[in-house]
Amino acid sequence: MKNLIRIIPIIILVAGILLAQEREPGKTVTNQEQKLFIPSNMPLGMAFDGRVLWVSDIKEKRITGYDFEVRKITYSNLVKAPGLRDIAFWKVYLISPFQKHLWVIDPITGNIVEKIYIKELKDPTSIAANGDMLYIYDRGYNRFFRYSMSSRRIVGSFPLQITPEEDDTLYLRGATWFGNAIWVTEKNNHLFKINPENGEKLSFLPIPDKTFSVEFIDGQLFSASPDMVETLEFSETEYYITSKRNDFRVHLDYTVSPPWLEGQQKNEKTLDICFNSMRMNPQQNYSTYDNNGVSLKIKRYHEGELRFCGNFKDNLKKQNGHFSTAITLRATVYILNSASIEQYFRFHDLPAYPRFYIRLEDFRPEMVNRMKELLKLWKAEHDGTHPYLAIPFLQEQNITDLQERIIFFRLLEIPAREAVFYHTKEKYQKGFLQLYFHPVGWVTVTDLYQYRYPREFPISEYHLEFYYPETLTVFPDVLVKDNEGNLKKVVLTREDKANILKWVNIQLQAND
Repeated sequence: MKNLIRIIPIIILVAGILLAQEREPGKTVTNQEQKLFIPSNMPLGMAFDGRVLWVSDIKEKRITGYDFEVRKITYSNLVKAPGLRDIAFWKVYLISPFQKHLWVIDPITGNIVEKIYIKELKDPTSIAANGDMLYIYDRGYNRFFRYSMSSRRIVGSFPLQITPEEDDTLYLRGATWFGNAIWVTEKNNHLFKINPENGEKLSFLPIPDKTFSVEFIDGQLFSASPDMVETLEFSETEYYITSKRNDFRVHLDYTVSPPWLEGQQKNEKTLDICFNSMRMNPQQNYSTYDNNGVSLKIKRYHEGELRFCGNFKDNLKKQNGHFSTAITLRATVYILNSASIEQYFRFHDLPAYPRFYIRLEDFRPEMVNRMKELLKLWKAEHDGTHPYLAIPFLQEQNITDLQERIIFFRLLEIPAREAVFYHTKEKYQKGFLQLYFHPVGWVTVTDLYQYRYPREFPISEYHLEFYYPETLTVFPDVLVKDNEGNLKKVVLTREDKANILKWVNIQLQAND
């Protein structure tokens, strides 16, 4: 009878696993935010068995189980072991590394059912399981070890290819397996996605402060902090990864000052001004929009941009306009991983629209010539390499002027432009370098860009991308008379365009 009572909970666990396996892959049980109060001090490990979420508190050496079927804590046991670290689920047990050992733990009772000695380990902290294969991170070596539970031996290892923060030590916490990759948290509020073949960082997510571990449950990402387990918004593709979310309605006032003189007004049939704004992309989405004041027509343009156009033939006075739209911003990191870099070299055909941003006609000849000289040095050192390396190269050469950077990339035949962003938290406008790298698309070198991670392009959930100065065009050209009375074309500079279109009084409003 005692044996029967002892076996029943394990049967329940196995049934939960089978139910989980029958669910359609990638589908979530619920998309609603969840917050679970699970008492813990340092929840370094989480593992899901198909029904119960297990949380390991390394300070108290306690395993706590939250049952999603009954939606409450059903197990809480002290583990009878010298120490406890991260946990992974294997068959009906939990496995935790500690010093040169693996503890195989019965989660129902907290008893150690097997103690595995591994002489190759030194100071293991994190563990992820893919079937019978365990991936154990040892901070003493800064390596992941592959350990086979079938053969009970180490079957390989690889270094972690991540550069730590300046003047800091890389400290990894809880790990898990999802989507054929290792996901591991780090104390500086990063969640790294790691290639299980070579330790390459495929991408990363910014995560909340004091996150000790993560776990994927039916496609949803859960994070554990002291006393709390909660869902994190998260999505990824081969080229980018997004998390966090910022929803609001934005109101933008703007003024348009036509640049033509009255004499030209009489001789032209139309006087048109156009510009592009509010690009829709994975980091930024808008739903509905309103435009009042200036009689500008709006239509969707290439790359999800809105194209504003108006005829000012009958009114050359400064005119005011107001634009508003509901916005969703997400923290986004665009990634140039090994696969996307390989695709860049294999397929380099650019769509027609980005090719517009290879033009050099509107830049001062002396700036173009200066960048041509620098291009010779680049080709001598980096010819044949991916052009993302030109970003740190320009930094090394102390080229900080945005226009010079744009010229340099265009000389490399890389579409480049200025994109003006508004920081919704700090309340400032700033122009950033934006580059088009096939097959990823437009990436932005914001002030979050770090030169020691040259293939990652992060944008925060507070960065609103709303304007591209070069897209401001006037038709026909502005004409003025020279000293001899002859008409000549005025080449509009960045400053001229800034006087034609001004964005003012940007306000944010909470969504209804």
